[in-house]
Amino acid sequence: MFERRDVWVLSANDPWDPILTWYARAVQELRTRLISDPTSWGYLAAMHGTDQATGTWPKDAPWNACQHNSWYFLPWHRMYLHYFETVVRQTIIQLGGPADWALPYWDYSDTTRLSVLTLPTAFREPSLPSGDVNPLFVSERAKGINAGGTMPKPVVSVTAAMNEVDFSNQNNQGLVGFGGPITGWNHDAPGGMGALELRPHGTVHMAVGGTTGWMSHFNTAALDPIFWLHHANIDRLWEAWLRQGVGRANPTKPAWLNMQFTFGSGPSLLTMSVADVRDASAAPLSYQYTDLNVAALAPLTAGALPHASNFDGPHNMLMELVGASEQGVPLTNTASSVVVPLNAPASPGLLQQAPQTVQLKIENVRGSELAAANYLVHVNMPAGAPDEEQQAYEAGVVTMFGVRETSRVDDQHSGSGLTVVLDITDLARRLQQADNWNAQRLHVTFTPLQPDERGGNVTVGRVSVLFGGRV
Repeated sequence: MFERRDVWVLSANDPWDPILTWYARAVQELRTRLISDPTSWGYLAAMHGTDQATGTWPKDAPWNACQHNSWYFLPWHRMYLHYFETVVRQTIIQLGGPADWALPYWDYSDTTRLSVLTLPTAFREPSLPSGDVNPLFVSERAKGINAGGTMPKPVVSVTAAMNEVDFSNQNNQGLVGFGGPITGWNHDAPGGMGALELRPHGTVHMAVGGTTGWMSHFNTAALDPIFWLHHANIDRLWEAWLRQGVGRANPTKPAWLNMQFTFGSGPSLLTMSVADVRDASAAPLSYQYTDLNVAALAPLTAGALPHASNFDGPHNMLMELVGASEQGVPLTNTASSVVVPLNAPASPGLLQQAPQTVQLKIENVRGSELAAANYLVHVNMPAGAPDEEQQAYEAGVVTMFGVRETSRVDDQHSGSGLTVVLDITDLARRLQQADNWNAQRLHVTFTPLQPDERGGNVTVGRVSVLFGGRV
C-alpha cells in the first residue's frame, strides 16, 4: 500500500524532505524526454490540455482529455494522477530512489495551520540546496505567490463541498451536487461544475496561477509541478467526503461506472474504467492518505434534499425559476453588482410551502481577459459593510478557472461560458431572520479576489434565483 503524505507535514523540519527531493529529480529527468514519449513531462501535461495543433500530436496521443463540468471530473483526474504517479515512481527507481515513493498532497484547507495557505517552500525556491536550478519552481504563477504570499482564506474553504449530500444531480434543475452534473465525455464544453470542482479546485488553480500563470489555464496547468499535489488533495477530499456518510455515496449508474478513459500510448498505454478506481485502497491504485480529516460537517437540516446520485427519471424535487436579472454584470478588478427581481412561484406545490432550497444561478460567465482570479458572491450586503461583517452575506464564489476555455467559439464550442450554481438556502433563512430579505428583489455583489491591474472583459450573462420544494 502506497501512502500519500501531507507536504507541509513533510516540510515541517526540512523543506527538502527526501520525498520532495526525489520528486524534483524525477521532474528534471522527465523534462529531458521528447514530447512524443508518453512518459515525458510535456506529454504528461498535454493529456490534461495543450495548445498544440491536433495534426502535430504524436500518434494516438490522448491529449486535451481532462474532464470538467462533469460527473467524470473526479474519476478522470484520479486515473490521471495514477498514471503520472506510476511514471514518476518508475523514474525515481531508475535514478536509485525508493520503490515506495508516492505523490504528496497539499492540504491548504487546514484552518489550524496558517502556513498551509502559502505555496510549499520547495516549490518557491529558485535553486536547490545544491545551487542547481530547482525543477519544482516556475515563474509563471500569481504575483507574490513565489515570495510566500498567502492565498485568500475563502479560496480554500471546503465547507460547501463537504455539506453536499448527492454526488450528482441534473444540471438543468440547477443542482449539480458534490461531483458534478451528469454528462457525457466533457473536456471544455460549457456547463455547471460540482461543488468540489468549483471550490477549492478551481479557486486554488486561480489563486496559484493568477490571471495569466500556468495553473490558471487548462492547457498549461499540469506543467506546474504543484498541479499534481493540488489534485492529490482534491482526490483526498473525495475520499473524505465519502467517509462522512449520511447518505454520501458514489453513483451506481452504468453510464458512470462503465465509462473508460485512455492514458499514454504504445507500451505505456493505460485504459481504465470508472469502476476500476472507485476504491483507492484496492488494486490497481493501492494507495491511502495519511489524514482524511477535514472541516467539521454541518448537521443536515430537516427536509434535506433527496439523494439523486442514481437519478433515473422524474424527481420529487421541483425547481422553479422565480427571478432573473435584466442585464449582465461585468466582472472587473473592482466590485460590481446587479439586482434580481423576484416573483412569487407559480407552481402550486411551491405556493403551499416555503421553499426547501434556494439556488443562486450565475450563468454564461464569459471572457478572454481576466481582471481577477476569483470572485466572492454576496447577497443583500449593505453598501460599505466592513470586512469583518461581509462573511455574513457570503453566498459562495465564482472562479475564473475554465472561463476562457468555455468562452471559445468554433466548430466544437458554443462559447456560452461557465455556469455556477450556489445553494443559498441557509443564507436566505438567516437574511429573513435578520429582516434583510426582500421578496421582490435580491441584490447580488461580486467582489474580486487577487485583482489584476487590467480591467478584463469577463461578464456574467444572467443571475437567476430558483426555489425548490418536494411535490
